[in-house]
Amino acid sequence: MFNGRRSSLDAAKLQQENHVLALRLLKVNAELRLKQTYCQRLEYLLHQRSERIDQLTGKLEQSREQVRRLGLENELLAAMIAAPPRSDFAAQSDACWPSAQTVPPLRSRQGHVG
Repeated sequence: MFNGRRSSLDAAKLQQENHVLALRLLKVNAELRLKQTYCQRLEYLLHQRSERIDQLTGKLEQSREQVRRLGLENELLAAMIAAPPRSDFAAQSDACWPSAQTVPPLRSRQGHVG
């Protein structure tokens, strides 16, 4: 009978140890779920941040292109202002606007019967 008591004590110890291990497993699983949820949230936030960075990078590239175009336009306008007038421009100007020498004089009102 001594062996019977010993085996029942061993069985009780094993059941208690099994219960303790089951509780530890539940606790570790709960911690794991919490960490997985935290990890998923971080991945989501990282994805959002990456998308925002891509948007801002696109805007920055557009702004740089606009600045480049405006710089070219500025250089062109500055060159136009700095350049002396061309001689053919003066000739075209004379052709469009008659000088005082080519305009016939106006008749005086004295000879006009009205």
